Amino acid sequence: MTSTALYFLCIALVSIAPVFVGILHCRGAWCSSSQERKSLVHEATAWLREVLVLWCVGCLWPVQMLRRNWSRDPGDPSKVPVVLVPGYLESETLMTPLRAELKKRGRPYATYKYKPLLGPGEDQAIRLLEFVRSLDSTKEAGPIDLVGHSFGGLLLRRLAQLAKPGEIGKLVLLATPHRGSEIAVFALGAAGRDLEPGSAFLQSLDEPPVPQCPVLDLRASCDAMIQPRGAAVLNEDSERLEGPWGHNSMLIAEETIQRVLHFLD
Repeated sequence: MTSTALYFLCIALVSIAPVFVGILHCRGAWCSSSQERKSLVHEATAWLREVLVLWCVGCLWPVQMLRRNWSRDPGDPSKVPVVLVPGYLESETLMTPLRAELKKRGRPYATYKYKPLLGPGEDQAIRLLEFVRSLDSTKEAGPIDLVGHSFGGLLLRRLAQLAKPGEIGKLVLLATPHRGSEIAVFALGAAGRDLEPGSAFLQSLDEPPVPQCPVLDLRASCDAMIQPRGAAVLNEDSERLEGPWGHNSMLIAEETIQRVLHFLD
């Protein structure tokens, strides 16, 4: 993808984000159960936060996508490394607050970059496993922990099935569409098809072997990207971030960061 195309997508995102996200919030609230639906003020606040986050991320997106590799920090080699996996069409910008906290704690981390950008989930999961194993050869601590957002969370579930016993430590799944999202019919590429409800990739995640590693599954209370919102629930242990936070904005919420860090400690 050329730099011209990237900047065109950036301008388009900034221009249509308020309307697009607003429509998705209305539809998401309407299609969700009464337990998942929030008040009008709640939804409106989440909408505003999502728009602001998308504007900030959108401005940096072309620059991030043109970089060959994304952020990593060697940290303290005696501490467990963390691999960060962004979501569909995301750059690493959304995970900046979490990376900063990991750095403060001396946790080594590395951010996975999708190649190709819209490649199928199975191929991405295999490549992600290779990425994890490349880090494994340089660490001194135990199994590697992983944090995935949205589509990245699905890749972590598949990776946990493919990995050998002892390779993977803890998994953090943030705003992950475990049963897909109805709006994925508008998504581009093979990755977009994998996000559709009932896709072969999603079905493969429920097949044996079932990963035995500890999992934190955390979803936003006002997620406009996962529709219906109940599709973001993995099991009875899944947790919800209260407050007016959306699919992307939840990554900058202090409560999200603290819950992730507490789980990883």
